[in-house]
Amino acid sequence: MLPLPCLLVSLLLGQGADVTSYVSGGLRITHAPSDEGLLYAPPATGLAYNTQVIRDGNTYHTVYHSEPRKTVGKGFPGDSIRAGSQHGAFTYEMPPTAFVLWGHPTDTQSILYSPEKHGVEGWGGVGNPMTVRGVPGDDYYYIFGVAVHDDHDDPVGSAQRHYLCPFRTRDFRCFDVRTTIEGTPAWHPFTEEAPPEAVRPMPVRDVSGELVRSKRATSAGASQGLIGSICRAEGYYYFFYTDLSPAGETYLYYRTTRDPAAPDSWSEERMANDHPMMEGTIVRVAKARGMKRWAVLYNGYKHMSGALRPDLMLQYTSNLRVEGEGGLSDIVFFQTFEGSHGIHDSAGLGLASGTVFAQHYFMTDPYGGLDVPAEESPNQRRGGMLTWTDLAPGVYGSKVYRAGWEVE
Repeated sequence: MLPLPCLLVSLLLGQGADVTSYVSGGLRITHAPSDEGLLYAPPATGLAYNTQVIRDGNTYHTVYHSEPRKTVGKGFPGDSIRAGSQHGAFTYEMPPTAFVLWGHPTDTQSILYSPEKHGVEGWGGVGNPMTVRGVPGDDYYYIFGVAVHDDHDDPVGSAQRHYLCPFRTRDFRCFDVRTTIEGTPAWHPFTEEAPPEAVRPMPVRDVSGELVRSKRATSAGASQGLIGSICRAEGYYYFFYTDLSPAGETYLYYRTTRDPAAPDSWSEERMANDHPMMEGTIVRVAKARGMKRWAVLYNGYKHMSGALRPDLMLQYTSNLRVEGEGGLSDIVFFQTFEGSHGIHDSAGLGLASGTVFAQHYFMTDPYGGLDVPAEESPNQRRGGMLTWTDLAPGVYGSKVYRAGWEVE
């Protein structure tokens, strides 16, 4: 017998219910409103987005971008990362989580410096985590978080960018940070008791020794770039992310490495797609479940009942190329633009839970490919599970939802 979410979709499709169905990459994607649900309702002073669920057998690890660890009320500057695990049958609910990575309130020399008082310009801390397991045989998961930092190490400077910072864990309870100890790169436990100099991340550099950071320096709170996903396919790890071009347009970029644990191993940046996107587009790319294709999830708008409506767009490539025919370079993200809104009327899932569909991610396998709960695995048509935060009420207290879809 099909798991309940799959059964509901099958019954609805058989009854001609109001479902969303469209073709992408030669595949038919179908989503029904019944195939959605609440994953997490944070407290009024909490926030949760960028929620990645990693299925490792019958264990499910959840990692997400959270409020600053020091928060005692709404609106404090800074970002933190929380994580937790659930064992056994998937419950479609957020497991108990704890702060695992956070900003330093006093160490102004750290890229994670995060002021602890209102009125101090700047954000600080670390957020927007992207998690993937190391090469086969490596017991660690690697978490690449995004920190906001000034080019001139000025916490309140006007040359703020996003920087990529590396961490690792075996159990999603204890985490290490890659840092420098007495001039030597090393992994060190990331704990509150550690001396400040032992938990200052070494920002990631590529094979040319260049920092992996967003292109444009700007004022605090306005920085963009490096938010995306990491996935292993055919022996390479791919880091996909959006960033602003020198001309100020948003594009999809990528880098590759054979081993995410190796320092200075990410390739130089390349453009994955030359179709400009709307500013603020977040793109998550993962290997499709059971197929040699990419699945591409991003935010946008579609026309419904004579009005523009926000939605999440899901498209598939025809193969695992990035550049070339049938690959990511062929994806048309938006058919047209109306002002600052990117529109695609034939790729949106038609999500019904909430009114703003933002800060999305997937359920993945350990290597960043699409996955589904174990109970849904027998259904080969099951495409995956995604998450998003409805930011309509504001950043704090906004609910996290999940949804599934069928593909054939």
